[in-house]
Parts: sequence; C-alpha cells; structure tokens
Amino acid sequence: MRRFLFLVPLLGAAVLTSVLVHALSSPGSTLLTNGDFEDGSTGWNALPGVLSIVDKGTDHAASITVTSGVVSLSQAIASDPENAYRFTGDFVHLDGDIWWVQPSLLFYDESGELLKAGGIKQAQIPSPASWLLETFDLSCQAASVRISVGVYSVSGGTAIIDDLGLKAVPRDVPCITDTPTPSDTPQPTKTSTAPPTAKNLPPCTPSWAMFWT
Repeated sequence: MRRFLFLVPLLGAAVLTSVLVHALSSPGSTLLTNGDFEDGSTGWNALPGVLSIVDKGTDHAASITVTSGVVSLSQAIASDPENAYRFTGDFVHLDGDIWWVQPSLLFYDESGELLKAGGIKQAQIPSPASWLLETFDLSCQAASVRISVGVYSVSGGTAIIDDLGLKAVPRDVPCITDTPTPSDTPQPTKTSTAPPTAKNLPPCTPSWAMFWT
C-alpha cells in the first residue's frame, strides 16, 4: 500500500493540517448523492468549467475540463455535530497540463459562514491515486459540510474523478452540551430595626447627687 503524507498550507483563517492519502479498495458507504456518477451529473455542481460523464468500460466517471485556473466539483450536506467525516475518492486519469487535484472538506456554521478554526481539511494530489481525507477534530459548531474536488491547471487539461464517498464516523471527543448555570436561590431580605426615638425613651429622673456641692 502506498502512503503519502501531505502538509497543506491553507489560505485565510484555515489551519495547517496533515492528511493521509493512500490506495483504497472501495469508497464504502456514502452520504453523497451519485458519488459514482452512474446517474450522470445529478447532485453535482462544477464551476466554472465543463463537467461531462465518461464511460470507463465497466462504469462511469466524471471528466472535469479546465481551461486555466481551477474548476471545483462540489456537493453540500447537513452536518451532524456528533460525527466526524471521512472523504474518499479516486483520481483516475489526467490529460494535458493538470497541476494537481485537491479534495477538500469545508465546514460551515448555522449562519453559513466558514468556520474560522478547523473549517478546511484538504490535500493536493499531483498524479492519479485514491485518497482518504478524514477529520476527527471537527468543531461542534459545524452545521453543514461541503465536499469539493478542485482541478488546477495553467494551460488547460482534463482530470477524471470517480467513486466519491463521504462517511460519518464517531468523533474522538463527543460534543458537550452546555449546562445552564443554576440561578441563585433568593435569600430573605433582612429588615433593619430603627433605633428607638426620644419619645419612646423612659423619662429621665434627675439625680440630686449631680448637683451636690
């Protein structure tokens, strides 16, 4: 089994992450729609390039053509904060000047904003190979996950991608629901007793000893 460890610099607020890329026997169960492309391009968006479906002889695959820059094939699903995710796929073939294929997991909060901490997990694959991209430190704030496969080229080329799968796996550390702080028990209010007033004092009886000379 071939193993490659890539340390991938991420842009913006993303964090440097390491991912494992190695040969896989099968994509396993998947949360994705039409990950094997047997139903054409159903469920997938490819921007801003051209996505076509090709016949490999025994099954079908996605063919992504890039003129210059990057074309991204993507699909989004709701995220369960109790799970981590494992993204698999197969970079089958390339024609022309393809620099690399970049699988990514992108995590968003409930407002649709990319998470600032741990929001991106990705790898760069320069030649045909299968990949396994996994995350076990997913934030409990992740409400949705978008998987993306970017194809990068300067002068144009085509990459063939197949058998994309996304599997939910138990987290290393479960999410902890915040326990509301109990409210303080009201304490009885102490009432202060006013000192007696002069009219309540007993009359003062003069002592003749005070005036004895």
